[in-house]
Amino acid sequence: MNPVLKVENLNISLANAPHNCVVKDLSFTLYPKSTLAIVGESGSGKSITALTLMGLLPNTLIAEGAALLHVDNTAINLLQCNAAQWQTVRGKQLALIFQEPMSALNPSMTMGNQIKEAILVHQQCDVHKAVLLAKEALNEVHLDSEHLFYKYPHQLSGGQKQRVIIAMAMCNKPAIVIADEPTTALDAQVQLEIVLLMKQLQEKHGTAFIFITHDLKLAQYFSNELMVLQKGLVMEQGNAKAIFETPHAIYTKSLLNAAPTIAKKEAYALQYPSVLSSRTVLELNHVEVSYNTFSSIFTKTKPAIQPVKDISFSIHQGEVLGLVGESGCGKSTLAKALLGLVPFSNGTATFEEYDLVKAKKAEWLKIRKGIQLIFQDPLASLNPKLTIKEVLRELLQVHLHYDKSTIEKRMRSLMDLVQMPTDTLDKYPHQFSGGQRQRIGIARALALEPRLLICDESVAALDVQIQAQILDLFLLLKRELSLSYLFISHDLQVVQYMSDNILVMQNGNIAERIAANQLYSQATHPYTKQLIAAQF
Repeated sequence: MNPVLKVENLNISLANAPHNCVVKDLSFTLYPKSTLAIVGESGSGKSITALTLMGLLPNTLIAEGAALLHVDNTAINLLQCNAAQWQTVRGKQLALIFQEPMSALNPSMTMGNQIKEAILVHQQCDVHKAVLLAKEALNEVHLDSEHLFYKYPHQLSGGQKQRVIIAMAMCNKPAIVIADEPTTALDAQVQLEIVLLMKQLQEKHGTAFIFITHDLKLAQYFSNELMVLQKGLVMEQGNAKAIFETPHAIYTKSLLNAAPTIAKKEAYALQYPSVLSSRTVLELNHVEVSYNTFSSIFTKTKPAIQPVKDISFSIHQGEVLGLVGESGCGKSTLAKALLGLVPFSNGTATFEEYDLVKAKKAEWLKIRKGIQLIFQDPLASLNPKLTIKEVLRELLQVHLHYDKSTIEKRMRSLMDLVQMPTDTLDKYPHQFSGGQRQRIGIARALALEPRLLICDESVAALDVQIQAQILDLFLLLKRELSLSYLFISHDLQVVQYMSDNILVMQNGNIAERIAANQLYSQATHPYTKQLIAAQF
């Protein structure tokens, strides 16, 4: 079988410092219907390699070597294509599936028109034929083309948007599709559906895939070949199954060993005493959250939307309560209600001595000192115009009224708590890696000395080694500060590692409450078993 892509001695370096390589001596061969997974920590060169192959490398970087695309008995060196050549190659022979579909899709165009546009550019057909092909592409990814053709991106769920991106990538039957972290922000069931869909389309069209991910379980399931990158260097390369079974490189072994396991949790429990107490920090009884729907005088009144229905649970001091469930089940809405961002419509909710259902504005100022949120994307939650010192100083001045010297001491102690150097305070958010930014986000949450932290998918976008470091930091802070956590995630393995008990949420209801150690062995609810089966 002839290769569809052959990359030889690819070097990517800074334009103003050619000796400073971002990717060095990368070589691989890709065949039709095969999948090469590229794994490695953030900054290892995975995405830069993908951008180079798509001709999207920024002007600050230069690429040398050869990347030969074989199409119709002709070899095209992708590193030497001009703008006119890229118009015929990109989208037709090479396609890219992005990590974040919402930012990749045009918010002002319907789904159908975006796919139709890609077809009209690369295929010799009229508008009517392009519409038929666009609907066929939507049907191929198991979407109702008649219903979704005229929808806008904001009207679709995360899984539906990702399917549209796949449809757009596959609509011109490209020889190669590069998937850059295509399932990172998706829950387990949707993630499984997307991966199975890509495998089906690969078999149907003979497409070769380059699959970039930090999820090793996903790479093991989806790929034939594996490449492990560290700081732009290939640490290990070859048959995926063989590497996962018997890794040779120390770095590969460290990646595989970084995954959270029940054995690590048990070892941690033996090493450190429990800080769990009988004191209740948060108690919810039959709480509900409803959204009123507004309609014009010309339409029928629609019933209220109820994302959270009859929820009851409690969290004790020093306890980590995990909350899992598919996208749209009400996890984040519940978190917003606990922070007073949306009101409870029914039931009782008590945080320490405060009534969260009846709390007034002045009380919420005190409550929010005790309940803090750690976001999924720390870069989006930090003000890019402020240094870390300015971010923390504002919090400490407004909420705790500290004087200047006390603020300085508190900021330095916060940096020590999250294991960051003190010179961090003088830098801006964009100067840090993803893991460092998440540590800063944790420091900001700890600034007001909270008793309860809500972690909403706070490690979902991090690579496996950085994720392990952040999880261990959470456990260290729990031990040192007797913190309680509501830990929201779609990764059951991570939730089991972090939690004492786990709530499984489905359609706004609690389907099951189970001890974390018993999740995989003693789950009884069919939905819980379904979530477990969807894990790789």
